[in-house]
Order: sequence, then structure tokens, then C-alpha cells
Amino acid sequence: MIAVITLPEELAGEREALSLLCRRDGVSIHLRRDNPEPLVCAVRELCGGDGRLLDRFTLHHSPVLSERYGLGGTHRRFAERSDGCHGRLSVSCHSFDEVSTVLAEGKADYMFLSPVFDSRSKKGYVSAFAPERVESFLSSLPEDERRRVIALGGVDADNIAQCRDMGFGGAAMIGSLWAVSGGRIDPEATLSNYIALEKRWHTETK
Repeated sequence: MIAVITLPEELAGEREALSLLCRRDGVSIHLRRDNPEPLVCAVRELCGGDGRLLDRFTLHHSPVLSERYGLGGTHRRFAERSDGCHGRLSVSCHSFDEVSTVLAEGKADYMFLSPVFDSRSKKGYVSAFAPERVESFLSSLPEDERRRVIALGGVDADNIAQCRDMGFGGAAMIGSLWAVSGGRIDPEATLSNYIALEKRWHTETK
């Protein structure tokens, strides 16, 4: 899985970029915004009500809006994971113990473990895990559980293959994905970034 997470604020070009990204087979797009309804409404419009495309979107923290607009899932923080969801459930985890707890509960479809590397989008949010410890932890999990653990935090074109080699089932990106220049998003460049990251994930392995 290659997951895309929106930037914290809306920039010009975002909707055009999302329209391009959501048409890539296998993409998972996480909508994260303090006031999400305008973005969710825009997503509904750009998908033209196409359930296949809407299913590729997951909304952070608001199962009510996710259901209202026909999105595919809800993302929850670890502490709020039992507060209900619509569709798929994904969960933010920040330790191996949290991942193990979520896996044992058996309710989440997948979870983000972060920060794997120093974050590009959150200043001062530095890696919390040594690569060898991550690899050891993931190798201890059954294959079906390991594939549900997604790397987040500082993932880029230079290290995405390392995430796969450590054993993650996928990778999620923010800063390395969105092509921002002059205060706006370049939709075509953002799509090119996604395609390049996707290619590296699938081809650059041990």
C-alpha cells in the first residue's frame, strides 16, 4: 500500500492533484484537516459520486462525515480507536506496543507506525526507531499482520525501499509527495512524485 496524506492547510491546486491521484489504482488517500467538511465535499464532487473512487479516501477523526459523503474509511488516533468508525479503520501508532495492541484487537484494517524517519512535514518530529529494531519487530509478526503495518514519517524516494526491506506492508507520505512552489500545489508534479515513489516501492528491494 502507498498512502497519501493531505497537507494541514488547503493550497491552490490541491483539488486538481487529488483528482489525479485518486484515479491511480491501489492508492489510499487520507484526508486530514481541522475543518474537513469543505475538503470532503470537494472530494465528493471531483469523484462525481463514483463509489469506486470515493472508496480510496479515508477521513481522519470524523466517521459521521465519512459516512455522509460515502468515503471508504475513517482514521483514528490510538486513544480514540474504539470511538467508532465508518468503513475501513486505520489507526495511528507510535510504539511497538501500540501496534501489538491494535493487532490483537483485530478491528483495524491497517495502522501507521511513526515516525520511522525524521519528518519532513513536522519540524522537530524525529525518528523514534532504530531500523534494526523495526526489522526485528516486524519479522516477529505473522505475514498477514506485518502487511497491515504502514511506515510513516520522513518517507521519501531515498528511503521508501528501505521501509519495504525492513518489513513494512506499505508506506505513507506527506512532505515528499506534495509538489509545492510559490504557495500552490503543482498537480502534475505531485502525480509524478507519487508515480516515482510507487515505482521505487515495487522495484527497489533487497
